[in-house]
Amino acid sequence: MTERFSTTAAAAVSPPWSPSGDVVLQADCADPRALVDIEGRVNDAAPWRLICTFGASSAPFAQIPRLPSLRAVVRENVAGSSVRVFEALL
Repeated sequence: MTERFSTTAAAAVSPPWSPSGDVVLQADCADPRALVDIEGRVNDAAPWRLICTFGASSAPFAQIPRLPSLRAVVRENVAGSSVRVFEALL
């Protein structure tokens, strides 16, 4: 399992990454109210679009089909609380 993003900010955006296949993402949030939006796009000219939202207390896992580019957007976190996003290829 690969850690794709880690932050302690109240809101943050990960650098984009390109999965090599379908993936399962897992959120590890110290603050149970923190949410992680996963956004994707088909190429660098396309706008980012919301794929799903998940968090440690609601639905800590998300299965995402292969897309050229993904990124994680953390929101509603308490500053200082850790949020980590992990990826596993299917």
